[in-house]
Amino acid sequence: MKRATRAAVLAAIAVSLVGTSSFAQRKTKKPARTTHGAKQAPKKTPASAAGYDLDEPTDPPAKPEPEKKVAQSVEDLSEKPKVEDDGKEKKLTLAGALGLVFPIGKYSTITGVGIGLYGDAEYKITHQIRPTLRLGVQLHFNAHRTPQENERSYSSTSRAHEIPILVGLRYYPVEKGSLDSFFVFGETGLFVRFVSEDRAGAQSVDKGCERNVDGVSCSQTKVNWGFGVGAGAVVGPIELRASFHSYDITEFPARMAVGLSGGYRFGSF
Repeated sequence: MKRATRAAVLAAIAVSLVGTSSFAQRKTKKPARTTHGAKQAPKKTPASAAGYDLDEPTDPPAKPEPEKKVAQSVEDLSEKPKVEDDGKEKKLTLAGALGLVFPIGKYSTITGVGIGLYGDAEYKITHQIRPTLRLGVQLHFNAHRTPQENERSYSSTSRAHEIPILVGLRYYPVEKGSLDSFFVFGETGLFVRFVSEDRAGAQSVDKGCERNVDGVSCSQTKVNWGFGVGAGAVVGPIELRASFHSYDITEFPARMAVGLSGGYRFGSF
């Protein structure tokens, strides 16, 4: 009987020691090590808990990209007039031009082909209407002829130089488009003309002439009112134009010339 009681007590003590040891091991057990530098994956939250409907896609809708307006911006820029830094539109344009002058009709017997140097100004009222000012000088080569005097012929060498002082108006027919740089123009003003002639072998002395060793020499300065019409185009800073002029409206058929010129626009204000 005593042996049985002793065995039961020893068994109870052993069970108590085993339970205590298991509890201590569970309390002091360390968490499993992770690989150095690796991040633990976050816990996944159910879609319903995140506020999304399980029947719809879980990703939020992508934001729409802003519309591209490159073409519209370019068009807007092309339509806007050039402005200065202070916001004022450029209205006055200055240019220099070089040209050729071809006398026609009776005028071609008085003077030869000429070379012109010009200064031009254009003021923009609207795109289509622009007043102009042209100042210049035209220097001509000599013209040779053999007129007769008292049944005798003599040799004549003459030339005429002009200083044009003209005001005019340009009209650009096309307001927008590929032909908006094309223009037609009309101008009128004064032509200061310097006419001289050398008559080798001539005998008579006219008004404004004087006799010399070779014959007679003549020179005159005339101021005449004339006009001109023409057309042209502006290509970037380059300005091209063709024109017809009469240097004296009182002798319209006898003072005619056509001209071609090319210029460079060097300033706008």
